[in-house]
Amino acid sequence: MQSPHRLYSAQKTFTSRNMETKPSFFISKKAKLSKKQKEIDNLNEQLLIVKQSNNLLFEENKQLKQQILHFEVFYAFFTQKQLNKQEKLLILNKQSKAESKHSDLDLQIRMKTEESCSIIAYQKQIKDYKAREKFNLQQIEELKRDTKRTKLQECQIECKVIKEEYDKLKFKYQALIHQIQFSQKDQLLKDNIKISQELLISQQKLQELQLYNKKIQQELHQSDFKRIRSEKIVLDKEKELQLIQFEYSNPKKTISDLNRQWQIRLENQKLIQQQIEEELRLRNEKINLLEKTLKEEKSVYQLKESFYKREIDSLNIQIGQLKETIQHLEKEQMVEQSSDEQDSQSEKSVRQTSQSYQKQKTQLLMSRKKIQKVSSSEVEIIGKEIALKFQLAQIPFSRLDSYIYSKSSRGIINLSEINEILKQYPFDLPDDQSLLVARFLAEPEQEEWIYYDSYQTNDVVIVISILRNLIKPFELINPQFYDNLYQELKQIFKLNKNKLVDYLVLNGDNCDLTYFKKAFEYCDIPLTQEQENYISIKMYEKYKRITNLKYQEIIDYFK
Repeated sequence: MQSPHRLYSAQKTFTSRNMETKPSFFISKKAKLSKKQKEIDNLNEQLLIVKQSNNLLFEENKQLKQQILHFEVFYAFFTQKQLNKQEKLLILNKQSKAESKHSDLDLQIRMKTEESCSIIAYQKQIKDYKAREKFNLQQIEELKRDTKRTKLQECQIECKVIKEEYDKLKFKYQALIHQIQFSQKDQLLKDNIKISQELLISQQKLQELQLYNKKIQQELHQSDFKRIRSEKIVLDKEKELQLIQFEYSNPKKTISDLNRQWQIRLENQKLIQQQIEEELRLRNEKINLLEKTLKEEKSVYQLKESFYKREIDSLNIQIGQLKETIQHLEKEQMVEQSSDEQDSQSEKSVRQTSQSYQKQKTQLLMSRKKIQKVSSSEVEIIGKEIALKFQLAQIPFSRLDSYIYSKSSRGIINLSEINEILKQYPFDLPDDQSLLVARFLAEPEQEEWIYYDSYQTNDVVIVISILRNLIKPFELINPQFYDNLYQELKQIFKLNKNKLVDYLVLNGDNCDLTYFKKAFEYCDIPLTQEQENYISIKMYEKYKRITNLKYQEIIDYFK
């Protein structure tokens, strides 16, 4: 590429030749005219040379990038205008003004060269930013590849080795059990103890590996967090590059435009801040309302607690009176049996009365038998099954209260009434499960050991709140979306079948739905709430249970 200083050199030759052909004042008029004509011809030749050099410069400047097109147009316009001025000045003022214009051109060319240098510097900065961006992207890809593959593969290999050792030890253990029937018991017991110790050691190793696996998962989460942060940095750098390119493509942008942009940003930030303040105010109001409701509920709960304590005291008094009557009847029975002078009819009546009292006594003792209160863990699975029954029947969670209120009188309900409700539609619980849930709802929560009473009463509001916590809120799925959910889950199982099987095998052939859902979380397979509910509904509809399921049957269902 030729230098723009060629114009300067051409004009320099022009001035030097002009100085050589300068006419003197002592020559004749014809000589002066001939010399002037020669000077004009020379000037025309120089003008042609200058035009040719300018055309060459114009063609070379066209080969530059699109980022400096505005500079080329300005430069071509400037050179054309300057040539027109030179033609007029050469005719009018000749050499003196030509030299002054030559110096001006030199200064302008220097200014343009400085601008081109600044453009080149901007281009270098852009290249540096692009190189940094490529380097950051390479680091992100390396982090993605290394952290997820190598560590997980090592853990899987170690788990397989320990499983093989565990299987070998188990096989040895079974072989030794068979040998116990035909050989000495003492030696085999010693071997059994050793094998049990080895099994304990292997189990400890498995636990350690599980802990190590959790650590690796945490490291993976941290690496993902770093990757996300680096991606954010790359995006910020890209935005900076875009801003630089925008400023470079618009050099005539004024400070007033930038100030307007900053003012718009500040106004947006103020609006966002006002919205946040309004949200905080609303949340504080909600918190205050909740605190008030909590205080009111606490007062109501204290009143109910005192009422129930009084009822319990009265029942204890009645129990003591019944015990006294039983003792009095037993004494009378002993006196009647000791008398030998009574007739046979009186003896029969006494026997009948004694038998009736004995029956009443045994029934009372059985009804007042002290048993342990039902815990939430005993009825947790039953509550999940009830929720699935409601979802299958398309009964919303809000209608749960109506089934309890329909059997209550004066806001109180007893254990036998709850038991009857749970046996009917839509609960449809068997006798043992309905009695267990009814006891959980009706019996008081303060004591661990209580006297069983089929007429134990409780407030309907308390029963409903306990039942709501047991079943837990759910949302119904429209049956029209069942086909779409089935196709989505079918695709997910098809892509991630091997991962799920590797995790589920650790627990054996059987599993429950909660463990099956944990497999998706462990394998980083995202599922929506509707997809999880759909799996639970379909498995309960098919097997009528949510525990002791075979994971292979669940996977085969979504083939």
